[in-house]
Amino acid sequence: MPSWSCIQMEVAEMVRDPLYRGLSKTAWALLLIYIDLEVNQVDLLPDFVGYLLILSAIGNLKGEERDLILLRPLGILLAVWSGVTWAVPPLEERWQFWSILIILTSLYFVFQLVTNLASIAAKYQLEGVGLDGRLLRYRNRITVLETTNVLLVSLFQFCLDLMETPLTLIFIFMGIAIAQFILAICLVKAVFDLRRCARRLKAETG
Repeated sequence: MPSWSCIQMEVAEMVRDPLYRGLSKTAWALLLIYIDLEVNQVDLLPDFVGYLLILSAIGNLKGEERDLILLRPLGILLAVWSGVTWAVPPLEERWQFWSILIILTSLYFVFQLVTNLASIAAKYQLEGVGLDGRLLRYRNRITVLETTNVLLVSLFQFCLDLMETPLTLIFIFMGIAIAQFILAICLVKAVFDLRRCARRLKAETG
């Protein structure tokens, strides 16, 4: 049985590992971005914190995937926008056109981020695990759901303007929200699984 000092040294070594830190930040960031917890119309899991974590994670992971650096400008834009609209919520409704553009930007940002994570997974995943394929499948499904949601929100707004809100549309929204939640949890778990695989492979190779 390992001693407490050995456990402390192992934990300290993991914390110093840029790959371990970067994947940890990314997993928690995705959770913050995809999961909303509101109390009195205040989001307790603000998106801008998630984007800031990803910006920090890019610094840790750029040695594994250089293309991640290209996401920095978009990450800064998304962090600033989500921070401003979190502090002043009415701005998001007032600037609806820009809000839609930011949503589309966020879609691309996460799509490319997960693509880069899949490339890292291809290098570190254990044999037969197929983490890269799982990440890409979750990426594709989330993108389809998010895109569908954007289109439905526009339709929903149009129906509100006409004072008509089809009940079917509301049920579709609920179904999409549930599916997005499940896929987000699966995606976060896959990133944590990648962190564990990378840690095990590094330990085995010394």
